[in-house]
Amino acid sequence: MSRGRAARHRAEGRLSPPSELRWMIRTILADGRLAKLASSVIKEHIDRMYGYPKYGLEEIESELSWRLRCMDYLGLSVRAIISDGEVDEGLRVRLASGYVSLLEPYMRKELPKDVYECSGEPAFAVEAAAFLSGRGAFDWSDQRTIGHVIRFALTSGVAAKRAFLAGLIDRLNVDDGLLSFLSEKELHRNVISTVISIALGENRGSLFSVLGLGGMEERKRMLVYNLMPLLDADWRESSFAELPRLSALSDEDLSRLFVELKMLITRSPNRVNAFRGLAEGLVERGVSLRLLLEGLADRSARGELFYSDEPKLKALCQVAEERGQVDGEFIDIVREFLGERMETSTRLFLYKFVYRHTHDRNILQDALQWRAAGIRSWAERELANYERDSRSIPHVLGGASPPPSSCPASPAWRSPFIVMAAQPRPRRVPRTPRPSRTRRPRRA
Repeated sequence: MSRGRAARHRAEGRLSPPSELRWMIRTILADGRLAKLASSVIKEHIDRMYGYPKYGLEEIESELSWRLRCMDYLGLSVRAIISDGEVDEGLRVRLASGYVSLLEPYMRKELPKDVYECSGEPAFAVEAAAFLSGRGAFDWSDQRTIGHVIRFALTSGVAAKRAFLAGLIDRLNVDDGLLSFLSEKELHRNVISTVISIALGENRGSLFSVLGLGGMEERKRMLVYNLMPLLDADWRESSFAELPRLSALSDEDLSRLFVELKMLITRSPNRVNAFRGLAEGLVERGVSLRLLLEGLADRSARGELFYSDEPKLKALCQVAEERGQVDGEFIDIVREFLGERMETSTRLFLYKFVYRHTHDRNILQDALQWRAAGIRSWAERELANYERDSRSIPHVLGGASPPPSSCPASPAWRSPFIVMAAQPRPRRVPRTPRPSRTRRPRRA
């Protein structure tokens, strides 16, 4: 660390980065409860990484002093401490602020040498930044620190990413300087984009095209690309829902992003929830879900529909049902996708969606043509229910004839049969087997 920077730290009353690191380590080690908490989370992390308990808790506690000099273990410990409500609030803010302040010195190689001998990079920095942001203690004017938090966002959870992204978007909507900083310079290079860039010969334009950002302006697609490490989803929530609040992106930009995005930079396998969050945000902005579905239909007509687009179809159908935007035109567009190549689970989902809203017998007949056992068994079961309900119509409605199978049935007509179909059949009690007869022994 240069003498000028050290003198500036002393003049501002702040510790130098090496001193800040030593203070954090001593603080955790001096408190037995914090040391126990840090050792436990480090052991759980190592056990999860190796798949079995590689070290005992006593061994981790004895090595805690040098393990905390690794930025990933230190970030893991800070996350556990700030998540514990029984720890003093001031101490939690101080530790989170100290860890975030180490990101810039870490990138400048100003920390002690043994820190860089560890294989782990800073981890869970988003949790610390989101914790500070929620308490008004995060410095949103420090653009370089914001860039570092985004750079090391891979290991963070979805809840922390969404909380930090919400605060970041609030700041971007009023701070043109921060918006320019995130729109002009590439801040990160994750694993997926690195592989793509190597394959494309470091052609940035082709990289954006592969990711589905090629149709946007240069500044806007760079902005979305820099925010991608914060875009994630799990089975509970999605940080994609915060993206439509960004005023720098128009409705057309967000609609194109939903339709054209070919690859989600996310660790979560639940990509449907990611697109659900984006679709719900677009609905809040007044964008019609049918227009998004038509955009996917146009891609399908051009032969550009990929496996990564199937979660978009599920997300649109789910959000449309919840928001009451399912009409005849929406269903007709969904029916056109049934002839496309897709995963069996996606095709079965679309068959169920269309049949649920039309009660069309032809849908079941079409589903029977597929070899997939899941689709055929569902179609056979629903067709049997349909035939049983059709035979019971004269008895229930006094001789009324069923509506044509090609027309959607009204809820008033369909409700008694849906209730009947939903009722479980009486269970057949197996008969008790008769006792076997034993032959009498023959007389000699």
